[in-house]
Parts: sequence; structure tokens; C-alpha cells
Amino acid sequence: MSALLLPETARTASAVLLLREDGAALFQLRDAKPGLRDEGCWGLPAGHSQPGESAEACARREMREETGYVCGGLAWLASFHLAPERGCPPVTVTVFWGRYDQTKPLRCFEGQEVRFLERARAASYPIVDYLLGIWDIALRALRAEFVQRER
Repeated sequence: MSALLLPETARTASAVLLLREDGAALFQLRDAKPGLRDEGCWGLPAGHSQPGESAEACARREMREETGYVCGGLAWLASFHLAPERGCPPVTVTVFWGRYDQTKPLRCFEGQEVRFLERARAASYPIVDYLLGIWDIALRALRAEFVQRER
């Protein structure tokens, strides 16, 4: 897939949903600071695009800045619009997914903590609802990739 460049005036952000083979996804516990979108909730490593930066380049940069992890292959998963919320401006978010190679370390350089969460236990964590649906889409993509490999 080729990278998509968005106009410099558009407020855009990108995120990475990193999956382990067992379907657990890497989440970041966001700081509980007023003015942050979804403060104090578990979210994906993500951030705003720099002028002229492609959505995928932004996703890779944010993952590296927030966790120290350099992603291998990433695939587009979803794009959606978030409305203004408690002082946060509207933003269009693009999410990519990839597999965790289980060799490179993960660290927490932003937020309170990064951790792989199991989908079956997701309801016990403060996670924004729309991320659960995106996680489910990524799990279907992971299963489809596994089936392709087995053929």
C-alpha cells in the first residue's frame, strides 16, 4: 500500500494497533491530564501528523517516540473522524496494524504505562468503545493472514 499524504491544513493523527500472535494488543495508559482526549484511559500509541507527513510515517514515528519500538510491516486498518471533545479539536485518525515481533523491547516514554491487553479481558479496562471495534477488525485481519500462510 502506498502512503497517503494529507493536506497540511487538515488536523490528522495516526495510531498503531500492535498485535501479538495470541491477539493481545499493545495499549498505552494515557496520562490523566485535563485537555487530553481520553485522559486516564487505555489507548493506542498515536499522535498528530507533522506537516506533509504521511499517515503511515506518522504512525511509525509515534510508535517509536512513545514506546521505542520500530515497527516492521504495517497495514492500513481504519480511518475515522473524532468530533471536538472538552477542548480537543476534531481530528481524522488513521489506524494501522502490525505484528509484534516478540524480540524488540517495548518501553513507556509517554503516558503512564504500555502493556499488551487480552481482548477477552478488555471490558475490565477503561478503553474507549470505538477502539474495541477496531481491535476486532485487526483480529480478523490477523486470522485471515494466518489462514493465508497455512495454505
